[in-house]
Amino acid sequence: MVNKKRKVNTQSGALPFHISKTEGLRVMLITTRKMNRWIIPKGNIEKNAPKQSAVNEAYEEAGIKGKIQEKTGSFKYDKSGEIYEVQVYLFKITKILRKWPEARYRLRRLVSVEQALSLISDEAVGKMLKKLLKRSADIE
Repeated sequence: MVNKKRKVNTQSGALPFHISKTEGLRVMLITTRKMNRWIIPKGNIEKNAPKQSAVNEAYEEAGIKGKIQEKTGSFKYDKSGEIYEVQVYLFKITKILRKWPEARYRLRRLVSVEQALSLISDEAVGKMLKKLLKRSADIE
């Protein structure tokens, strides 16, 4: 019996949020390109710069601009036999664009944390959403 350790690929992701006076805390979710599951923007780390990579993914996948904040957690997933670990950063949305690079491949939705919890299937991302909700009064 051979126990081969698989390489873990590191990625970074954004947990995009917006706080409105009328609707309160909202988070931006996007669909995957092929399976139409709801996820957060994420992707490979470019030039050993995880925060900037998270900003880039938020723009490319969700069409949003904003301010990257602290790391809020991480999660792992398996895709095509590869293991990925995603370092997730809070991302305060400052602008939602009408056009963005992956608009024709993805849907996006700005929803309450409660709605996001019902749409997201990854347990670790759900925990990050709950953590965000608890801290929402302290977030700028």
